[in-house]
Amino acid sequence: MTRIGFEWQFKPGQLAMKSMAGVQLALPSKSLVFRADGVGVNIESDSGEVEIVTDPVDEWDDLVPQLVLIGDLMSVLSSVAPDPAKLTNQRVAALLAPLFGQGLADPSARSRRGAGLVTDGQLLAVNAQGNLQTALAAPEMRVSLPHRGKRSLVFAAPGPVYDTVTVVANNEVRPVLLPANTKIAIEATGTVMTGVAQCTIDADLTDVESLISPYYPGVTAKVDGWVGANNGVTFELRALFALVAYYLHAFSQPSIRYSNEGPKTGFNLLPRMNLRSIYRMLLDDDDRTEFDAVVRTIPGAELNAVVCPEDYKAGTDRIVNPLTLAQWLTSIRNGDLGAGVPTLDRDYSGLGPRGVDYDAMSPPLGYPAHAHPARTSTWFTYAMGRTNAVPDGPVVLEYRDVQAFGVKKESVTFEQFVDVAANAARAAGVQGVPA
Repeated sequence: MTRIGFEWQFKPGQLAMKSMAGVQLALPSKSLVFRADGVGVNIESDSGEVEIVTDPVDEWDDLVPQLVLIGDLMSVLSSVAPDPAKLTNQRVAALLAPLFGQGLADPSARSRRGAGLVTDGQLLAVNAQGNLQTALAAPEMRVSLPHRGKRSLVFAAPGPVYDTVTVVANNEVRPVLLPANTKIAIEATGTVMTGVAQCTIDADLTDVESLISPYYPGVTAKVDGWVGANNGVTFELRALFALVAYYLHAFSQPSIRYSNEGPKTGFNLLPRMNLRSIYRMLLDDDDRTEFDAVVRTIPGAELNAVVCPEDYKAGTDRIVNPLTLAQWLTSIRNGDLGAGVPTLDRDYSGLGPRGVDYDAMSPPLGYPAHAHPARTSTWFTYAMGRTNAVPDGPVVLEYRDVQAFGVKKESVTFEQFVDVAANAARAAGVQGVPA
């Protein structure tokens, strides 16, 4: 069954993380600021920017309280309560309209501006329905309404916030930036918050080719050219070759070389999967035999061509990746062994092999491998190829561009975020989404 989760990311001019002294905090990616356990919403950092993340769901009813909480957070931070009348789907609007603001004021006051709903210093908690409500003790968050029109919610960090791992002389260095319970303010300026929406889906491997097709219309023709009339090629094996073809297409685009976030931005639909793990866990023995048979029929000139004809960025480094298609396909079958396990220094530089359980593009050259036996702490590694398949499990894909889901804007309001969530959840087959 398909699951789907959403992310909503804000530029510092919209929402910013600050210390209680007003200093902007550039926390490492995935630093957790707040977690609503009973509901399933995180507030965390993504490259120093505020990101609100929902838990993945396979039923609409499990997403509703998460949307309610996000709406209540916006009503406090932006001073304007959510307006379901602005939603495209009126059935979703009718469902959500009575739910916002229930813990902040009586229903007759829901349309009032946020300043009428909360006061400076008020303690807030989250109930099971996703509503913010006043709290007397053990607060999860505190309202701060300072001068100059800036509004904040203050959170106590649920655990230590660590700096990004560095390696010096083959030793990991991971200092604590902020101890647990440090107060972090999420500060807003203005009245209407807009941020970039993204969504992540867990899909069946056999659906991958059709999901890629809108973003690379030539994928089916490319796969057909490889497999020919081979009747032994299953939908699962076609999907693996479709992923390979999609990578070749994306890495051949000149625009990929200009992104400061690296090659993942070349994928409007980003596969997060380690392709070696798909080969190992989601194909059977017959598929793996057919994989070799197909590779033997690919013309030599194509096999000897480089996967990444355009260079790309990894941090501040510009990477020229000499990997050929033949070498990559071999690593999908056998793993990326290279000359063995690299030193931590070489691994940190992104130059070592990816490892026996990973293919040579999971992640691409220039980024540290996703696993290394000498690591003693968790490394936040690059998104490409980070997720490993499990037997009979899904593949994970990230929609980095959600304009296909009815909102033709890169940065969206809360109401547009809900529209995206409803449309994407329905398209993914999530149960119970209002039609």
